[in-house]
Amino acid sequence: MTTRERLQHLAEMLENWEETKKATKVDKFDIRHWYRYALEDCGTVACAGGMAARHPLFQAEGLTLSHYNAPKYGERGPNASLEKFFGLSEAEEVYIFHSYSYKAINIILKAINITPINITPRMVAKHIREVLSGKLSCVPSSRHRRAD
Repeated sequence: MTTRERLQHLAEMLENWEETKKATKVDKFDIRHWYRYALEDCGTVACAGGMAARHPLFQAEGLTLSHYNAPKYGERGPNASLEKFFGLSEAEEVYIFHSYSYKAINIILKAINITPINITPRMVAKHIREVLSGKLSCVPSSRHRRAD
């Protein structure tokens, strides 16, 4: 599977969250955590990166969880693992997988006295689709990625 196909599959998995929860045994989406067992929620929580590392399709391609429950691909750390596995630049990886890429939405909502929103799997899928389209002028594309 190509890195682009992997990214397309990830978007589809996030868009079909209820099915993906069953395949990954992740109970709740939370952009702030790679993967963890949440006592207060009586189950597991994960972000898109953690969920991907729990999915059998991506595990068969070599993406796993490290001993501290972060995505791992080869001997890289979690961010570099996601960059390499999905063929992303550093900026694209941040745009898709990091909570602060979505915080601007809530800062704007708070400024106009609207209740902040939870980041959903569909919102992350939208960021993936934007990266796949190549139309993000504010995010350097993967052809400008740093060397591994």
